[in-house]
Amino acid sequence: MSSHTDSSKPAVETWDGADVPAIVAVTPIGPDRFVGRFNQVNFYKSLFGGQVLGQSIAAATATVENRPIHSMHGYFLRPGAGDLPAEYVVERTRDGRSFSTRRVTGTQETARGRETIFQMECSFHATEPGWEHQSEMPDVPPPDALADMVEIARGAEPVIGEILSRRLRAYQALEVRPVRPDQVLTRQKQNRRQAWFRVPSAAGLTDPALHLQILAWMSDFSLSGAALVMHTVPLPGPHLFMASIDHAMWFHRPVLTGDWLLFDTDSPSASGATGLSRGLIYDRGGRLVATVAQESLQRQID
Repeated sequence: MSSHTDSSKPAVETWDGADVPAIVAVTPIGPDRFVGRFNQVNFYKSLFGGQVLGQSIAAATATVENRPIHSMHGYFLRPGAGDLPAEYVVERTRDGRSFSTRRVTGTQETARGRETIFQMECSFHATEPGWEHQSEMPDVPPPDALADMVEIARGAEPVIGEILSRRLRAYQALEVRPVRPDQVLTRQKQNRRQAWFRVPSAAGLTDPALHLQILAWMSDFSLSGAALVMHTVPLPGPHLFMASIDHAMWFHRPVLTGDWLLFDTDSPSASGATGLSRGLIYDRGGRLVATVAQESLQRQID
């Protein structure tokens, strides 16, 4: 078996840190086989889970015609290596009259051989009419009235330290405006966090499927923090190891990720070094566009 240094394998290109449509894009390399062109690494120099989510959905979407994704359930099985391309194999499980089901397996070619880093089941549904209801969007200040995360981080460095401040300032691809900055910077008495998000590079995009892939990428930012905010500063650092275990998402309505979206997150439980977080995602008009849930590993470092 070839090692990951084989020159015949696709190379990872340097990502500019801002172009989110590029980070979720995949390139066909064979029948129902795809590879990501760029990598985005997290605090631990592993692949950012949101990238793997977005690319997996992009790969599955490429095998389905005229049906948007409506749900996905995925497991992060190994940390992805930040210097290796991720490849995705799509299994066409079923194409029915209204629904299509796909299984996606994400792998990397390492010195130990080809290893699976992610597996996902996802479902696509032909648009059809039906009854509607939704949870009401919480009453929060609009994003125009709130400070940007970069500004907040600069001002908080004397309190939270240089490492955490640098982590918070590293938002080039995503604009974040917390409803309450203290929910990001300090321990809280309640396990709820709210923030407005938008992706500048998604402004003007007209492909609805691409916006859903970007929304999946967005959904992995800070979601696990809802399960930590009652116990510690909810950011990775020398005191804490964090890793996503699984991720589930339901796409309710079309979305424009270049516009502001409210992420309303909370955590019903944490135990045994894992925490469950869930979130409701609204657009500025108050429409519930998606629901997300994630369990994460949360280990204290002495």
